[in-house]
Amino acid sequence: MGKAIAVGFFFVGFIIFTFFKHASKGVRKAYEVVNEDKPSSIQNNENEIEEEDRAITVMKEAINSTLDMQFMLGGYSQKKKPQTDYVVGYVIGYVDAFCQLKKLDDVETFGILTTQLFDTYGPEDGVEHLEFYMKNQSKLSDNMRNGINLGGTDVFAWLNEDKEQRENPIGLMSYLQKNKP
Repeated sequence: MGKAIAVGFFFVGFIIFTFFKHASKGVRKAYEVVNEDKPSSIQNNENEIEEEDRAITVMKEAINSTLDMQFMLGGYSQKKKPQTDYVVGYVIGYVDAFCQLKKLDDVETFGILTTQLFDTYGPEDGVEHLEFYMKNQSKLSDNMRNGINLGGTDVFAWLNEDKEQRENPIGLMSYLQKNKP
């Protein structure tokens, strides 16, 4: 019984400590905002940049997690993913569509595409796929073009403004289940 009371007091103490710790951070942050010496336009610009960085981070996580889910449901492990033109094209189209919706410039899109190809295929194969795509954009195989198109179509259908018409992005999963590369 004494042990249970001690554990109970520990948890209550922990909760109170956590509350005050977070409350004090909030008070400090509010104080900094109120007493900020910077002009408000600069402060607003910094807040916009922070929000944009967070939005891009969330977008990268959405890309990576939904692609990983499709690979897994398509029958492939986290480590070994098919590297056919169609599948690599799908990944490229998927990333590009997200970047188009977010209205990112070419440099940002290139960075996110590079990161995703590395995450999907590892640094060596990721670089190889990226170089191939960048050097051969005008002469890609039909399979790669079809993969790019489906990847983009999946994202646009999934993030459709009309919620009634939204569709889950399952093109890669369906392809992998039908075509074991």
